[in-house]
Amino acid sequence: MHLHPCDRPPIARPASGVPPLGQAAAAGGRKRRNAAGDGEGDDGDEFFRAAKAARAAAKADRRARHEVPALAPPLPDESREGQRPISYAIQKNRGLTPHSTAPTPAGAGGLALAALARIRTGAWRKDLKNPRKKHRIKFAAAQVRRKGQVQGVREAPGAGYSGEATGVKANVAKSRRLG
Repeated sequence: MHLHPCDRPPIARPASGVPPLGQAAAAGGRKRRNAAGDGEGDDGDEFFRAAKAARAAAKADRRARHEVPALAPPLPDESREGQRPISYAIQKNRGLTPHSTAPTPAGAGGLALAALARIRTGAWRKDLKNPRKKHRIKFAAAQVRRKGQVQGVREAPGAGYSGEATGVKANVAKSRRLG
């Protein structure tokens, strides 16, 4: 039977002068190398204390330089009362409409830019609503464009190769031995 680590009884450790992990710092921190205190290492201690204080001051200065100032709350807009208005798209709630027809563009004798863009992409054409037909039309248009770039393969003026005139005989071998 195996016990969960939390359910096991604590392990008995031998009583020695070394405190368990985590209690060394609480007991008084690190041990000093020069525990006798004969004055031999006092200059070194003062140097290290000064270096530590200078480093702490530099860190505090760096934190103060990079601290983001607290922003004041935005002022209320007096021109707008109550809730803000919703947009046209939210009001209509149409979602994604891939094959929507464009409304008739209003303009003086011409098409608007948005309507021209729809005509170029084919959003106004009913035959392009079927994806298979749309790709077939695109392929035909690509073939026409390619014919303008690449010359087509021409057939030979004769009838081409029509096999051996007398036929191939299975029992005749006309070959040479090598080597």
